[in-house]
Amino acid sequence: MQEMLSNYGTELFVLSIILIGVSGTVIPMICFSIQWAKVRQAEIEALMYRAELEATLKQEMVNRGMSGEEMRQVLEATPGGGRPPFAGLFGFLRRKHPAPDAKAWEDFGKKWACFGKKFEEFGKRPFGCGKS
Repeated sequence: MQEMLSNYGTELFVLSIILIGVSGTVIPMICFSIQWAKVRQAEIEALMYRAELEATLKQEMVNRGMSGEEMRQVLEATPGGGRPPFAGLFGFLRRKHPAPDAKAWEDFGKKWACFGKKFEEFGKRPFGCGKS
């Protein structure tokens, strides 16, 4: 062992560093790929289950003799039918009433537009003394 280390010490060190580096990158990539595949499979199964439930619901509504309009109302009223998935979490971002400082910003915009017009007119004036 001592002879081998003395003869091939640097080569073994470089080879071990390469092996550690490769295994340190390949193993996490493989684990990530496996987990990604599991997540995608779970998403597909959830979509299939939801489609199956929706088909069962539609069949049940047909068996009860519901009209198309009533079916549409029921399907739109189900969770996820018409709302985006994070509507409850981020609904505060959609304001129905203007913000209290909206008037101030509107006035600022009008003044800025007026300034822009005056600046444009200033640019059209002749420059210098006595030039026309």
